[in-house]
Amino acid sequence: MTNIFNQFRVRKTVLEMLRDRGYSISSYDMMDFNQFCEFFPNCVKDTSNLRIVVHKETENEKDKTILAYFADEEKMALKSVKTLLENTYNQGIFHLIIVLREGISPAGAKFVQDCESLTITTFIEKELLLNITHHKLVPKHRIISEIEQKELLKEKMVKKSEMPKILISDPVAKYFGARKGDIFEIERDSETASKIKTWRVTI
Repeated sequence: MTNIFNQFRVRKTVLEMLRDRGYSISSYDMMDFNQFCEFFPNCVKDTSNLRIVVHKETENEKDKTILAYFADEEKMALKSVKTLLENTYNQGIFHLIIVLREGISPAGAKFVQDCESLTITTFIEKELLLNITHHKLVPKHRIISEIEQKELLKEKMVKKSEMPKILISDPVAKYFGARKGDIFEIERDSETASKIKTWRVTI
């Protein structure tokens, strides 16, 4: 059941996610719950004001701007999906996060999956009530750059296909917006060393 406190927690996690992906969220300063209630008193019924548009410096034109959209419907219908994707594309935004209340219709999910003009990640609200990267059992993850990838593969004398894998559907991979072929550097604490680093390729 959606309530205003849950909406506050979900939006806070989305802002943290965008920051961790390298986007500037300075225009969306982290507000406390009381401030959130003042700014978005009707957000349970009308989520349109919760939308977030942020930018970052990157050579990838499609990643320069991202929209986080909060769906109104309990289960997002195909018509709503089509309208959202068309409007997003027409605004010159090619990267999209959709936060769903309960889910998406099968036809809507297929439309999202088949869309090639936009990079789209979907989350259900309950997935974002807590920030998974803040869990004490989740080690630090970082997507390394293409230059770092080349250096790593050369140093380890391996091919990507020979590396340990992480699924693109993994909650942490989704959080960071990983694409197939991206390599995560994973840093864990160790009893015998200060840190242990391992790497996984996204499939």
